Amino acid sequence: MTVGETILAILLSNAVFVGIAGWLIRLVLETRIKEAVKNEYDKSFHNYQEHWKIKRDACLAAMEVVDASFSHATWENLDPKIPRGFQTTSTTKAREVWNRLAVACNSEKVLIAYFKCICGDGDGKNRTAPLINELRLAIREELGLKQIPLSNAHCFITSVENDPELMTLAERDEEETKKRRARFANKKP
Repeated sequence: MTVGETILAILLSNAVFVGIAGWLIRLVLETRIKEAVKNEYDKSFHNYQEHWKIKRDACLAAMEVVDASFSHATWENLDPKIPRGFQTTSTTKAREVWNRLAVACNSEKVLIAYFKCICGDGDGKNRTAPLINELRLAIREELGLKQIPLSNAHCFITSVENDPELMTLAERDEEETKKRRARFANKKP
């Protein structure tokens, strides 16, 4: 082998080595970049899912508070002598849900609809049954769900037949009075 052939052989072997090394380095870098992008996407998607679940849970808690509040409302076209199912809630629970909504929701629509359902115009007046549909639609929008038509004529279930806890407004008021008297009697000055 001549000096020229030796140099050519060395150059060719170096070129092949550099080509293979470059290909391997490129393959390693591509793999690492793909893994980094995938990990970042997975983290982002996981965070999105967690946020969506927190938001959903806050919205469902809001519906629960509103249902409980509405179960005690006196509706214009509902005979007070008809037995109905009453739920319990509290101002503390309503405030807790308000805070959860304020932290989790991206739009104020849900907060405004929730406030109207609980407080009406701010003084407890003008609370109408269709407000619950306004809240439902705001929640669906917040959660990214398809909007569906909701009937204002059938927006709140006042009672379910054969519910053992059904009572009339008068019975409920009598029950509440008994509870208050018992609490007052148990308090010692």
